[in-house]
Amino acid sequence: MSDSTDANIGGVALRMWGLMSPGSPCLLVLPDSDWPDERHVALLQSRLAKHSLAAVMPRLPGLWWLSRPEPGTPFETSPLAFLAETVVPWMQSELAPAAIGVLGVGRGGQGAMQLAYRWPRAVPVVAAVAPLIDFHLLQRDDPVLVDVFPNSEAARQETATLHLHPLNWPPHQWFAADPVDWDAFIGCDRLASKLSSIGIPFTSVLRDSTGGDRERYRSEILPRAVEFLAARLSEVVQGAAR
Repeated sequence: MSDSTDANIGGVALRMWGLMSPGSPCLLVLPDSDWPDERHVALLQSRLAKHSLAAVMPRLPGLWWLSRPEPGTPFETSPLAFLAETVVPWMQSELAPAAIGVLGVGRGGQGAMQLAYRWPRAVPVVAAVAPLIDFHLLQRDDPVLVDVFPNSEAARQETATLHLHPLNWPPHQWFAADPVDWDAFIGCDRLASKLSSIGIPFTSVLRDSTGGDRERYRSEILPRAVEFLAARLSEVVQGAAR
């Protein structure tokens, strides 16, 4: 695995890992406010190397990855639109991957689900670790969410769960949350119930717990997320070749 390199697109620095080989699958990684630190970068690099995956991560750790403009960004559009209309097309053009999957943690996890739900053809594989899907429950206490949304109901209308289309969804989705991490678990549990009721296939990890140790949880779950992404991206590539 090569050391990380940087690119710049639309005023946003992109951190890149791995060998960008045309025709191979690639990951888009969405950070959380405190993830990844260098220890988790090393873990992520080792998992990417194991599965011969390359990855691209926008250096924007403070975002919620919303469908509305957020304060402090170098672009005028929403973070989700920036990903779908700028970053993903750049990856397709410059890296020429056979398929793109998205991985996110925390805020980035909910952003990953949003991206895959709204643009499932471009991003057919998604994995989210402790995604804050029901971020509307945090609207009153988070400065960014207070700035973007007038109230929690307006925020709820923009959650991934409400943008799940029953006829147009990512064919490969995986998410995980520690049951004691209520901010993440409640949204994942509700989403799992909705997916089950509609009959949409998914994989969830909602029983494993580290007793509230977030760093340990991320370290233990991340390899499973990358393993899922690698396996399902391989299926997508093989299916496209038939």
